[in-house]
Amino acid sequence: MWHTRRVPWLTLLLVAAMFILFGLTQYDDSTLRVMWYSRTHLLTGEAWRLVTGHLVHFSIEHLAGNLLAFAALAWLIELQQGSRLLGMLLLFLAIPASVMMLLLAPELHYYGGISSINYGLLTWICLTHGAVKQNFVVAGWRLFPANLVVVGLIVHIGFQYATARSLFSAASADAAIVVAWQTHLACTIAALMLAAAGKYLVRRPLA
Repeated sequence: MWHTRRVPWLTLLLVAAMFILFGLTQYDDSTLRVMWYSRTHLLTGEAWRLVTGHLVHFSIEHLAGNLLAFAALAWLIELQQGSRLLGMLLLFLAIPASVMMLLLAPELHYYGGISSINYGLLTWICLTHGAVKQNFVVAGWRLFPANLVVVGLIVHIGFQYATARSLFSAASADAAIVVAWQTHLACTIAALMLAAAGKYLVRRPLA
């Protein structure tokens, strides 16, 4: 059931913020330097970068692909499960992703983009759908087994580990950007763990 009267204000706010931030960085990269994930600055105590690094992007292609996916996934979660749940979920995905980069990717000095959050959001949606019916259901349409999507995400992360590329960007103008597979894996695992405890966090399943 779709709650059409609810306005997904958090999704709209974050999408607008990422557009504005990208516009600002095109004229003055000081905003980008203050907000992106920077290993050196994080180790000196600039903890806000654990979250803000996911909000900045390095090119219009990078922004467009990530933002389209984020808007669709976050919109669905917020409409069905509420703004508070979405906000908690975003924090519980963003921070582990950045911490995993600190621990497992010492060679990665800078990072930006919300793609890792998208992995977590899609995993969450698939598992909260699949917890009731082992099918991906959107607005009453039964599409395919939800768990199959999660398996596909893990296979894709394996491809990223092996090639340092994404299947979706390997042939694009952003092919020179190295994919931080560690963050994608961190958010997928975090969403798996949260979904396992979902009966305590979610009052009603997606339908």
